[in-house]
Amino acid sequence: MKKILLLSALLSTFALGLSHISHSENYSYSLEEPKVLKANEANDVYLVYFKAPETWTGEINVWAWKDGPGTNPFPELGWPGRAMNEDENNDGWYYIYLPNFVDKIIFNLTDAEGNVVHQTDGDGIDPDNKLVFEARNQWIDGIHEETKTAEDGTTSTIYLPNVPSYTQLTTGELPVYEEEAVIYARVPNDWNKAVATFKDSENVEDTYTLELSYNTTEKWYIDRAPAKYDTISINNGEVGGLKESVEVTVTSSPYYIQVTDDTNTEGKYNATVVYEKPVDASEVFTVHAKVPSDWTDVGLWAWKYEGGAAAVAGSWPGVQMTLDEDGEWYTYDQVSTIGDRVIINQNLFADGLQTVDIAVEPRECWIVLTELDADGKYEAEVYYEEPTLTPDNPDTPDTPDNPDVDNPSEETPSNGLNGGQIAGIVIGVIAAIALIGVIIYFVIKKQKSKK
Repeated sequence: MKKILLLSALLSTFALGLSHISHSENYSYSLEEPKVLKANEANDVYLVYFKAPETWTGEINVWAWKDGPGTNPFPELGWPGRAMNEDENNDGWYYIYLPNFVDKIIFNLTDAEGNVVHQTDGDGIDPDNKLVFEARNQWIDGIHEETKTAEDGTTSTIYLPNVPSYTQLTTGELPVYEEEAVIYARVPNDWNKAVATFKDSENVEDTYTLELSYNTTEKWYIDRAPAKYDTISINNGEVGGLKESVEVTVTSSPYYIQVTDDTNTEGKYNATVVYEKPVDASEVFTVHAKVPSDWTDVGLWAWKYEGGAAAVAGSWPGVQMTLDEDGEWYTYDQVSTIGDRVIINQNLFADGLQTVDIAVEPRECWIVLTELDADGKYEAEVYYEEPTLTPDNPDTPDTPDNPDVDNPSEETPSNGLNGGQIAGIVIGVIAAIALIGVIIYFVIKKQKSKK
């Protein structure tokens, strides 16, 4: 009997303890180290040739990305993407080198104003059988029409690239891959163009001219050029009224050239070059975020809802936020004022925790993550004045001055026991049962010894 009672006490103790553990909340996840995707080594790229339809007269571009995370190899350019190179030895053929991680491509045609006139579809007919490109040198001989049916039953005509050939369809030697640099330029307001002239200081006869594309989101002229060129000047592209800057020397990429309104004694416009993007305070705003305490790698993605233009540099998952000295808020202070939507995330390339799409006004704001929704994304509250954090619970803001959404702290507080009180009761019950079992055991043992 005494063994049964002792065993019963011990089993009760174990069972109650296990029950308490099994009902404890335990959120865990692993952080994937973001991978640096490089496209500056020949063995990390593949060659894509595309033969444009005869009716496509204009500039042929590619919009390329990695399916899933959406990583873009040319994030600074934006839609419609990177211009392809025309192969002068093969009529109608255009080519480009892409990083090996790219497996999705849209080909498009733009007119002289940069408007997209035609484009191919990025997904194909069946969403479950995605149109994926292999990282192999390939030749795509034109496009064809297909009928696509939407979920609501409506149909539309789309253009799809023809099946790639992995056997060369062009003549002559293949173009040599060259490492590229990213160039940004700003010019005086009365210039209608920004044309860059590149020189190689080690080979003065090697020159290259490129008309840079204006990015309305960035408010810079932006493009890519072979990295071997280290001496650059900018001009307005007008033959009859040419205006040209002095030459500047560049040493790394990306680089930012600013041409000023003043000229030197030779009549050339002065210019400077820097390697970090200059910021106009009137064009950016600051976002602060209060995230779960176990987040240590916090990212911010921001964009304009109408049109989808990015409001931060790079591609998803965006830019790194910095923890303030007080350890309460993560901050990023370079969000373009075109942005009206943000996502706060764990800065993973895929499958990381993140918020829902958060609507914001383009001014300094404080975002507090709250609860997970049915899709596993955090809801959030937005404030335009810094909320006071409650001392008893630093993760919860005190009554805000002007929350954008309902503040959970305004709800009637519960009169029930909190988690610490419940835990104390459970531990007390467990200890009491164990103590009773031990007392019964020794009482029985003592009575038996008297017999």
